Amino acid sequence: MDAPVLIVEDDIDTAEQFGAVLGDDGLQTEHANDGRRALHLACAGRYRMILLDVLLPGVNGLEVLRQLRLQRIDTPILIVSARCAEIDRVLGLDLGADDYLCKPFSTVELRARVRALLRSVERLAGARPDGAGPQRLMLGTLQLEPHSRRAWRDGIELTLSAREFDLLALLMESPGRVFTRGQLLEAVWNTRLSAYEDNVNTHINRLRNRIEPDPGRPRYVLTVRGAGYRSAAPDELAGP
Repeated sequence: MDAPVLIVEDDIDTAEQFGAVLGDDGLQTEHANDGRRALHLACAGRYRMILLDVLLPGVNGLEVLRQLRLQRIDTPILIVSARCAEIDRVLGLDLGADDYLCKPFSTVELRARVRALLRSVERLAGARPDGAGPQRLMLGTLQLEPHSRRAWRDGIELTLSAREFDLLALLMESPGRVFTRGQLLEAVWNTRLSAYEDNVNTHINRLRNRIEPDPGRPRYVLTVRGAGYRSAAPDELAGP
């Protein structure tokens, strides 16, 4: 049986509504109504993903998110929140959320976001089940293992969210190739909706903060003005 989705929401009616929507897609769910309970469940159990409200009693959702990522729990996390200012969305993504959905939203959009996030994670997790393809990707001092979903820079293991890992893996698999935002959306988010393009920019910036020695002068993930993004080619990283 597939692992359930953990719904972290203090309003019982809203939690039941989320559960019913996800149940229609065949997903099992569990519920936590405060941050401490959510931390306990997420650390002790295995979940396909977490729907996380921000305004929670006890420990707020952003602190739950921060603690989980500090403990290297990489369960995909979709924030669902009434706090929708740009600074709130950016903070949530910077702390390690994989997506951010603003309340109020339609059940159609919720289902689409959940399906897209699950597809992107399962696509990479299920890739090359026969062991074909590289066991480890290398670029400069960056190393990445697609099968174990682990990454290192200068021998130090990096903490990456599911989206960040997928972006880095895609870029490192084709060093030097330019990907448009639309291509990244389709490959990593499994969508062609232009409304998601801001997520690409935010995740690229967050990825740089994780992997670059100096995020203001990136060496590994480069912007191609007017086109999109690419990883550096190996010869660009040669020398000091």
